[in-house]
Parts: sequence; C-alpha cells; structure tokens
Amino acid sequence: MKKLTLLTTSLSMFVGTIFSGQIQTEKYWKFGLKGGLNQSNIRALDNMGDKSGYIGTELYGGFVSEYHFDDSNAIQGSTIVSYTQAVTIIEIPIYYKYKLKKDFSIFAGPKLNYIPDPQGNSFYFFPNRLGISADIGVDYQILNNFFVEGSFSKGFTEQINQNALEYYNGKRDVLRLGLVYFLK
Repeated sequence: MKKLTLLTTSLSMFVGTIFSGQIQTEKYWKFGLKGGLNQSNIRALDNMGDKSGYIGTELYGGFVSEYHFDDSNAIQGSTIVSYTQAVTIIEIPIYYKYKLKKDFSIFAGPKLNYIPDPQGNSFYFFPNRLGISADIGVDYQILNNFFVEGSFSKGFTEQINQNALEYYNGKRDVLRLGLVYFLK
C-alpha cells in the first residue's frame, strides 16, 4: 500500500510540474547544412578469400534537420552525399540525439546507404545498391548555430566489388569529422 501511495504521489507531482510549466517542453524544428571529411574503410575479401579492401579520405556534405522534443531529446535526419574512391554514396541517417551537458550531445541510429552510380562504373560492380549501417557519434556546440561532430558508421551490407584491385563483397565503415550549421 505504501508503494502505491508513493507511486501515485510521485506521478501526481510529475504531472503537476508539467502542467505548471516548470519543465521545458518546447518542441521545435531546426534546419541546416553539414559537411566535412570521411575516412572510409571498405572491408572486403580478395579472390583468394583473404581480407582486402580500401582505405581513403574524402569529402561529404548535405542537409540536416532536427526535431526537438525538449531541451535534451531530439531526432536528427540528414541527406548526405559522399564519395569513396570513385563511387558516389547517398546517405540517409536517422539519429536519436541526447544532450548530456549544455554544449555536448551524443547520437546514434540507423543509416541507409544508396549507390546511384551506373552498374559497371569503371572497375566497380554493385551487388547491392541499397545498404544499411549503424552510426554512433558526438557533437559539440562551438557557437550559437555551429557544431563540430564526429561519428563512426559500421556497414552491414556488401555493396562494392572492385574488379581491378580484386576486392569483393565490400562493406563500408566510415569515421567522420565535420561541421554542422543550423540556419536561424
């Protein structure tokens, strides 16, 4: 009986606090741009079945939007274009973002990776144009609308074969460092 009374009292206080406006519950959208550097690691196998692949550094850029539920919780979506070797990749991540401190947040979520390049692009063959990855990262607010972010993406789908360098069944992992600017 004491537990039920304590639970009811706590719930009543929480609901009362929400309706009295003491908890920040303002919901809003933010839109902006992001860009920076990728370090892509194509994890693949050679024609003997040994580990092979490619590691390279390239640029990325795109659009970003965030929907804030309150001061600490948000959903972030982006459309990003990046390149790995000579392959164009359109990335669409959807992150849950949680603010740990005033200027410091963490985020994580799934990402769709789509290769729009024509089949047989140079020495490439794409067994799967659509792939999926999991991302995790951090961001830090350096100015009012500017953030620096870092993230790691683990690829789960075999998307890239490179016939000239003889690597096959390539999955793309990405280490990323960039800037985000939200419009006012």
